[in-house]
Amino acid sequence: MSRYCSGSLSDWETWQAFRKGDRLPTNYSKTVRPNDGERWTSVSCGVRLSDIGSLSETSMKFEARFDMTLEWTDSRLAGLTMGMAPIPIRYLWTPDIRFGQETEVLSESDSGDDMDDNTITTWIFPDGKIAYKKNYEGRIKCAMSLQSYPMDRQDCTFQIHAYNGIHLLLEPWFEWIASAPLTTDLPSVHSQFQIYSVQIRSFANSFLDTAEATANTYTSLEITLFFSRLLSSHLFELFIPCVTIVCLSWVAFWINPAAVPARVALGITTVLTMVTQATRVVGMPHVSYVRAIDVWVLACQAFVFLALIEYAVVNYLMNNANKAKSQLAKAKSKPAVSPTESLPRLQNKSNVPGKPTYHGEKVDISQKDQSVPSSVQTNLSKLTAFLFNNKLEKAKSKEKSVGKDKASIIDETSRVLFPTAFFFFNIVYWLYYYDHF
Repeated sequence: MSRYCSGSLSDWETWQAFRKGDRLPTNYSKTVRPNDGERWTSVSCGVRLSDIGSLSETSMKFEARFDMTLEWTDSRLAGLTMGMAPIPIRYLWTPDIRFGQETEVLSESDSGDDMDDNTITTWIFPDGKIAYKKNYEGRIKCAMSLQSYPMDRQDCTFQIHAYNGIHLLLEPWFEWIASAPLTTDLPSVHSQFQIYSVQIRSFANSFLDTAEATANTYTSLEITLFFSRLLSSHLFELFIPCVTIVCLSWVAFWINPAAVPARVALGITTVLTMVTQATRVVGMPHVSYVRAIDVWVLACQAFVFLALIEYAVVNYLMNNANKAKSQLAKAKSKPAVSPTESLPRLQNKSNVPGKPTYHGEKVDISQKDQSVPSSVQTNLSKLTAFLFNNKLEKAKSKEKSVGKDKASIIDETSRVLFPTAFFFFNIVYWLYYYDHF
């Protein structure tokens, strides 16, 4: 800009004269469009994004500040100056430039009768060319797709339209060195997004003559900003804590299954902590699809919950083994009973020789008149009791050992199965959401 501001006395005098409205032609009217007799008035347009605010997922809007440069030629003002000179915009005709419905204009630089003369926004050239710079602050709606949140990329589009017989031209020459009608030097937004691409589309409405509608001539400008979300904050606030909680739940696999309070407390604590961590995903709009963050949180909750269920199975098997042990102890404490006691003995009571008849009677073998010696019977009873108790002890011991072995196998398998499954889940999750979208 300094190359245009010579600061001579004539420029100052011209500026003071323009401020009073003395230098304008008497037949000039700011309500009449230049070359009003023709169908179109050409206006060069350039937009610079000077500031972009945060993009909200809840409202799906973001605020932006635009510096717009407009240039046109008004033959009625030709010859008023010997060189470039500032001129108050309140005395001049200005193009009717408006934003589309997706943009809510919050404020714009003063124009009209309330224009502050201390702020120079307009310059006039000897051939009648006008260069006008105007600032806008607006709130732009952005239809966001949150399926891959927080690895998502958003594209937000807004439009600039020209009305009342104006068609726009590319590449304004005044203080403009870019080859596109929109520029920005903002590498990041004041939030968790960054701009990685800008797309400009120009199109003409049905009123523009086909012969005049060239690649550089249009009546509307459509600008699309492509945002990518910065993942660093979500990694430290959500993903890494979730991984830590899931890994903490695996510590229970190395704790003795007999330490019931320790394993139950660890399992319940990790489950409740994971539920609390899931509540951090707040302030999001209700959508009809599953987001990437929902898949992550539910998967982590499932791993932590299954770790708690794993101990429930282990504890069940251990309890069965302990029951078998108690039953074995009770069996050992009971007195041995011989299976030969109280058996019926057969006696011959037939009076016919050669045809014996046997009748069963209950005979106490402990009586002194029995045919079997008492020492033999005592040894037989002890042997029978020993064999019976030994068989019962082996059965109970086998049931106890089987229960403990199953519990140990489940714990040892879980030490490998859970980390492996979580590792493969992470591979599939990040490859699908981070690269696919």
